[in-house]
Amino acid sequence: MNDKIPYNETKEGARPVVEYKNLDEDRIKQLDEFCQKFDLNIKDLNMLHQCVLFGNYNEYKIGSFDSYERLEYVGDALLDYFSYYIFLKNNPDAKNGDFASVNNFLKNETLAQISQDIGLADLRISTNEKFSDKRYADFFEALIAVIYFNDEENGFNNVCKFLEENFLDEILGR
Repeated sequence: MNDKIPYNETKEGARPVVEYKNLDEDRIKQLDEFCQKFDLNIKDLNMLHQCVLFGNYNEYKIGSFDSYERLEYVGDALLDYFSYYIFLKNNPDAKNGDFASVNNFLKNETLAQISQDIGLADLRISTNEKFSDKRYADFFEALIAVIYFNDEENGFNNVCKFLEENFLDEILGR
């Protein structure tokens, strides 16, 4: 087994050599800019691309995560876990009634607005121009899975960092 992963050098740093199927230079640049905006070191842009790929857009399907749906399923559970983890880390003496801010953060309407605010919704690829809040929320949940799966050793820390740096006030209800 080869211990070394081949890397492409970019001005932002090293990224493993990955074949970008159906991703043109403009799409790669668009995904890279999103990552830079949030200091995300996504090694496989295919997976980030998949988190905003609506299932009916067949020509762009890549690999085992052929649309956002599988990523969203896992990301939903991860987002719940990490949101409550962060809340309890910041409020160790919280009572049951204190969790309302986390519940509000996890609502589809809130996640949909976040998805649109951070520009994730602008990355979507679909033949369907109109999306519900649920769909936009799904894209955000899929992003959480991408961040988690992107780095097997540091996925937990990377998701916590992303949520704490960008959404701590929302999670804590500030």
